[in-house]
Amino acid sequence: RGWCCLRALRTKVQLSLEAMIRYDTSAGILSIALKLRHTVMAEVFLSCDFWIFLAFHLAVFFAYRAELLPAEQTVGKNDWSLDFNFVKVITAITTFFEVFYANQCYGKYQKMYETTCSMFIEASTYAHTLRMWLRAKCPNHVRLSIRYMSAAMLMHFLHMKEKTSENELTDLFTTGLLKSNEWKSLARHDSSQWSLILLGWSNEVALHGCKTADEKSAAGGLSTSLAKLYTNMQKISDSLALPVPFQYYHLLSKMVACNVMLWAYSMGTTKSFFGPLSFVLCTGVFLGMMRLSSALADPFGSDDVDFPMDQWFLENVELVFAISEKNFLDGKCSVEEMVEQERQPPRIQKLSVLGSNDMKQGPATNGAHANDPGLPAVHNPYVEMRAVTVQ
Repeated sequence: RGWCCLRALRTKVQLSLEAMIRYDTSAGILSIALKLRHTVMAEVFLSCDFWIFLAFHLAVFFAYRAELLPAEQTVGKNDWSLDFNFVKVITAITTFFEVFYANQCYGKYQKMYETTCSMFIEASTYAHTLRMWLRAKCPNHVRLSIRYMSAAMLMHFLHMKEKTSENELTDLFTTGLLKSNEWKSLARHDSSQWSLILLGWSNEVALHGCKTADEKSAAGGLSTSLAKLYTNMQKISDSLALPVPFQYYHLLSKMVACNVMLWAYSMGTTKSFFGPLSFVLCTGVFLGMMRLSSALADPFGSDDVDFPMDQWFLENVELVFAISEKNFLDGKCSVEEMVEQERQPPRIQKLSVLGSNDMKQGPATNGAHANDPGLPAVHNPYVEMRAVTVQ
């Protein structure tokens, strides 16, 4: 049942990204710099702010070339002159504030990545513990507890994105992660409590399984694992609920706007065509850093820098169900048979982990060791590894 649910869920859920954007640093600086796809520069060039700034700059530039803005009035201490030293001061201050903002957002991005990974690891640990203590005597308890845990994780992220209506939760019903009577019970509570309620159900099912299987010593570890899982989920919510204060972002936006306007004027009072080019490049970087930092502050969306949560969640749910459902070696061989065959340690003489060493010897046979004929000929499942280069 669990595997059927996951197959249906994988076909219905639209993955935001198959993986996080990968790039090759050996491709060269120019080939990377000229890309627009999956970059913030494409968003900058499509924004109204950029074109407003560019229009003002071009108006100044062509007015200066047409002598509508007299050249002698833009130099020295005349009415329309702008000392570039003033611009440097504003640019230096703005750069400091923007770098500080970007650093805060990226630090938050890294913290949420680590917390999200810890949450998935804790879910796998919980599945391992359930399998070890309850699978033999109470397999249905294991399956139900894991289903509630998986639904709690999904509900947590849906609540963060305010996708909590019954229509937006259709996939959970059609795939069996949530049943109608369970939904009716959850609907009586606020959506912020759904993940905690589901984790409580998961814990209750696990504790009932421990009593049924007479494995009461496992109850404490299972409860602790779910508590850690909820702690990681709550850390993510708390981190998203505390953005950079609006007052700071307001001042930063005002400084960036003033700085770009000063650039537009100072770089426009020249007859060189490199003025507009320099303005476009500098403005693109400043506005791009603002957009990139804002995207990093909330990595649970649809931006290119956001986490591929659909893929990560499905892979994790498949993993925890595989841990709880799969038999040892897919049922093809028992533990006793494998233990009986394991009479010697693996004889790995040369194994290139990163492909740095050439393999000079071919694969050994499953018989007597070539350098020690006195050893008995037994089946060694590791000998084929000697000829494998792990990439």
